[in-house]
Amino acid sequence: MIYYNAKVGEAKAPVFYVPTDLNPAVIPRGQRQYAAWFLTLVHWKWLCWKANEQGFVNLKHDYLTRIVPREVWVGLWRRLEALQVIETDGRIQPGHKCRGYRIMPAYQKTRRIECSNKSLARRIQEIYASENVPLLPVHRWLAGKLKLVEVDTALAGRIIARMQPDETSKMSIEDYRVQMTETCGRIANRDHWFVCDRFGRVHTPITSLAKPLRPCLRVDGKPLVGLDLANSQPLIAGMVAREFYRNGRAPARLRDRRFKPRANPYHRRRPRPSRPDEGRSDLERYVEVCEAGQLYESLMKPGEDRDKFKRQFLTMMYGRNDHWGNRLKDRYPSIADMLREIKRRDYRHAAHLMQNVEATIFIHIV
Repeated sequence: MIYYNAKVGEAKAPVFYVPTDLNPAVIPRGQRQYAAWFLTLVHWKWLCWKANEQGFVNLKHDYLTRIVPREVWVGLWRRLEALQVIETDGRIQPGHKCRGYRIMPAYQKTRRIECSNKSLARRIQEIYASENVPLLPVHRWLAGKLKLVEVDTALAGRIIARMQPDETSKMSIEDYRVQMTETCGRIANRDHWFVCDRFGRVHTPITSLAKPLRPCLRVDGKPLVGLDLANSQPLIAGMVAREFYRNGRAPARLRDRRFKPRANPYHRRRPRPSRPDEGRSDLERYVEVCEAGQLYESLMKPGEDRDKFKRQFLTMMYGRNDHWGNRLKDRYPSIADMLREIKRRDYRHAAHLMQNVEATIFIHIV
């Protein structure tokens, strides 16, 4: 895994996080560093919530063998599986589904080691640099702030001891707490990953940190301040809807927008001020309610739990079109129609658009 020098936002020598209880002697000497990279990759994606509901991380064979030589790879993962360090899901569908890997619970706690193979280190750096969006000045500024962030590990430990996964999660309490502890460990060691995706979002250990643990963050020994914008995601949908209904060409332009890898993901100009559309009073009412932070309350029935309703609403907004309920369509039909059209070809496109607008506002502009 590549971590970043928080001072300048540049890659530093790779470090690996390998299972604490894994005896390196069980792996041939020439394969140990490759095994360390692979286990770190699976573990990192698990920490970043990139595993599926069963905890498996899907990884392409061609991607893995860009780092691990093909003549080594098959024997390596089979050895790790035979040792019960990892488990595979055994499901491969060419063109649709690659093999999934997960680290067994007994090996989820890790220790930090440095990459001692210089040629492997160069190979990792070259490949990761070719895949990630080039860092812009704003990213380098943000990455420079990561070096200031510390974590109160004692406080984090006390909080983690009381934490439980979401009621819809299939993760065990023990696995969830290990995951939280490992993420805090990355921050404590200042092994920061800093990745900008093609939609403009920035991913770091801070963005992966669970909300109850954010009060553990420190700068110069002082706690940070958190700001939460009420109804921000629904409001961004309202901004996109105003653009959608601006003229006859706008729907196709938004529906067909593509986000190219390694391109500047942010709009080159500031978003234009949106004018109220007198012909769509429900849209303007929707925006006003979002600005007042009362959208969920405007749709909820008496006695409904707000947090649960919010999760259902966001699932409905970003999910497939067949997830739509009648309440949004009845009260705010312009929003429902816009999202249905945006998702007509690919339901994920709505989330991509909203993420890009959000990142443009909060990273590129603010």
